[in-house]
Amino acid sequence: MKKKARTSVTKPHKNYSELVDKLINRGMIIPNRERAEKKLSQIGYYRLSGFWYPCRQFKVDRNGDDVIHPATGEQIRDDCFQKDINFNDIIELYLFDKNLRLLMLDAIERIEIQIRTIIAHEIGYHDPLGYLNQDFIKPEKCKSWYDKKNKKNRNIWEEWKHRLNKQISRSRKDCIVALPGLNRNEAYALEIKLPPPNEQERIADKIETLQVKTVKAKKALETAKPLLDKLRLSILASAFRGDLTADWRKKTPDVENAKKLLKKIGFERETAKKNSQTRYSFKISTEIDERFVDIETPSNWIKTNVDSVSIYIVDCAHSTPKWTTSGKICLRTTNFLPFKLVLDEVRYVSNETFQNRRKRLKPQNGDILYSREGGILGIACVLDMDEDVCLGQRMMMFRPSYFVLSKYFLYYLNSLTILKHVKNLVSGSAAPHINIRDIKKYPFPLPPFEEQKEMARQIDRLFDLVDKIEKHHQETEIKVDTLCKSILAKAYR
Repeated sequence: MKKKARTSVTKPHKNYSELVDKLINRGMIIPNRERAEKKLSQIGYYRLSGFWYPCRQFKVDRNGDDVIHPATGEQIRDDCFQKDINFNDIIELYLFDKNLRLLMLDAIERIEIQIRTIIAHEIGYHDPLGYLNQDFIKPEKCKSWYDKKNKKNRNIWEEWKHRLNKQISRSRKDCIVALPGLNRNEAYALEIKLPPPNEQERIADKIETLQVKTVKAKKALETAKPLLDKLRLSILASAFRGDLTADWRKKTPDVENAKKLLKKIGFERETAKKNSQTRYSFKISTEIDERFVDIETPSNWIKTNVDSVSIYIVDCAHSTPKWTTSGKICLRTTNFLPFKLVLDEVRYVSNETFQNRRKRLKPQNGDILYSREGGILGIACVLDMDEDVCLGQRMMMFRPSYFVLSKYFLYYLNSLTILKHVKNLVSGSAAPHINIRDIKKYPFPLPPFEEQKEMARQIDRLFDLVDKIEKHHQETEIKVDTLCKSILAKAYR
């Protein structure tokens, strides 16, 4: 007699009531226990766990330091929840995510159908039977090749035409609509099951209710992206008030004061001036323009201006580059997104133009680029590449001090504090732009260098979380197309 293979059980089976107890013991607020058990039975504990995962606390060791996973380098989550995490909020997030997914699929279907229609219309303009015209087909699709697996010659285009002709032949049959394989007699012979009248009415009411919810979900979808952008801005606002690193300051009170840091920046500038081989003037303005900004800083920070924490601030050449089909990359403001460069589409200039546009200062990895006029005014991004580039129009470049973290500088220029300041500076202007002398006077909260690094780490961590939420919603949106169809399908099953 064979022995039964042993199975190792790592987690005991729990009923829904026990699962609710588990959530309560880990710190989650359960306003309605009966509803919580019902939702766990409908959705599943582990499906919902993905939505409450970001709400779990981070593990810390005995010294209060974050526990880092040795393989991934990321912080490890504890089983306990953060303060004030409510089960109802988790359900709302799940429902929002589900509706967002379905709505996106609906939007994608419309785009797909329109693109197909446009393609068919445009090809038909040139040739009503364009699908039979080899001039419209990619050459590689028209070539015959030998299929070793099936041991026969094949031609992708010929095979496609054969399948298409079969579909056309089917569509010409006497049928209700041009559905392949369904003719009139077959349609008449179909057996349709009808529920009793009262159940029909109940189904119709349910469909109408769900469709109303779909409309509400669409409205919620429209606000999702702006809310995430606002969340990023609120994170930055918290950081530059000092709130984000308040606990860190309590734990590390002995860091170097920012006043000493500012003196070091001054010495660094003097050294750069002695070693400079350019005509750059290292004179700085100490004026701080606080007309539209009210910054409160912690006691160990210092309030200064952008000019005082930069070694170089240079403008672009005031001329339109002469573009070439190849050569050296010349950056444009269309390559700018907040925090990063996007080089999907680049323009090129000749080597002569390239050298002329770099006379003031050669861009290097870590420099901060800033759009100071035009439609995307006030966007800062970091030059995070080693490839040689030059500046196009409507932009300028900062090279922060060694004692000012480039990422901290970048985050501050993209913060709501500076965005509001910029909006007030250009208010009423027919051609929005900011003068460099005004930019140099931007107020700048300077914390100790170690705190800058901690702030950048905290902002990165929170931005990563927002990015994951955004990515999750984008993936959810792809499935929106099935919402209405699934409602009807479930109704008639």
